Amino acid sequence: MATPGQIVSGVGHTALVIWLIAGWGLSNDPLPLEVAEVTVVSGAEFDAIVAATTPQPSTEAPVSPEVPATDDATPPPV
Repeated sequence: MATPGQIVSGVGHTALVIWLIAGWGLSNDPLPLEVAEVTVVSGAEFDAIVAATTPQPSTEAPVSPEVPATDDATPPPV
């Protein structure tokens, strides 16, 4: 004799198989897709784009800050 758990499991699985075979609850509507526009560039065009947007290093020598004047005389010990 079957236990109550086996009966519930058998009924549930049978209902699931019938539902899948009959196709109830299934829809054929496709999901909406978002499409992004893309552009293909050559290697030379890419290099030109990168060169135009990359900051170029300066050829001038950096300016060093002024050294503050100090008093070289040390105070006498107390």
